[in-house]
Amino acid sequence: MISIKDLLEYYVEHPKEFYSKLKGILFSYLIWFKWYEYSNSINNLIINWKPVKYELKKNWNCYLYLYDRYKDYLDDLPIYIGDNDRENKIWWCRLQGEENAPKLNKSCLKSVKNFIKDKEIIIITNDNLNDYVKFPEYVIQKHNEWIMPNAHFSDLVRLELLIKYWWTRIDSSVFLTWYEKKFFDSDFFMFNNVDSWDDSIVSSNWFITSNRNNPLLLTTRNLLFKYWKENNYLINYYIFHLFFTMATKKYSGIWNKVPKFSNKLPHIMQRELKNQYNKERFDELKKISSIHKLNHKINRKLLVDNSLFNYIENM
Repeated sequence: MISIKDLLEYYVEHPKEFYSKLKGILFSYLIWFKWYEYSNSINNLIINWKPVKYELKKNWNCYLYLYDRYKDYLDDLPIYIGDNDRENKIWWCRLQGEENAPKLNKSCLKSVKNFIKDKEIIIITNDNLNDYVKFPEYVIQKHNEWIMPNAHFSDLVRLELLIKYWWTRIDSSVFLTWYEKKFFDSDFFMFNNVDSWDDSIVSSNWFITSNRNNPLLLTTRNLLFKYWKENNYLINYYIFHLFFTMATKKYSGIWNKVPKFSNKLPHIMQRELKNQYNKERFDELKKISSIHKLNHKINRKLLVDNSLFNYIENM
């Protein structure tokens, strides 16, 4: 979703194009709401407006819509094999640059460097991105014009890096408390959504280990390329996950061999960031999981004095 700040910056930089851009954004949201109303009616859904159930219905409806729209394209994609070439690399992406990263993300990167000594850690920014990956012109154009949000452009970056080079891509907000090699040395690994009711989203994408040209990632990438080539709006924030779920259906044999580790445990520390730091509790959290998905976007007014958030920021 584009923020007010982003819109104001766009107005300053592109005053002549601003109103057509604003009209396009409003039209995108209008299309979304009309589609959602239509999908509810044709499926005879009874919506319970509690947020979690609403989100589940929204994701599932969107999955069905996208699958119906792209199933022929999905079926026509070639059968990918993948290969086992290995490169000892960790990809850490912060397009705005490491120096401009939030303090929490800098602590996350420090934890990666502290624990992982047997792999090369490569930091991807806007300055060196083109040295590693290339995108179709329409992807670059739609990202530059803010049609494609930064988070979803970053999704394409992580896919291209893993498809081309192999190894592990770690989100900039992932914090390590020890080095569990099995997650980094697998042919393919993502944390699973195994204990969720949302069948449209089977995994998280903030930590991915993959062999080169992995069929699951190639299929997801090509579906995303197809979508962005044809559309000028984001239909669902979790579009990566929805297309990835389609890829797991096509390559169920590969997906079923992926070790199943829930994405719930790596999120426990995130839920306690606002709490007061306690060494005993922090030691417990470190043992619950070696990998922790944190979030720097937190309301600091909700933080207590000497919070866990502040402690990690200053590590």
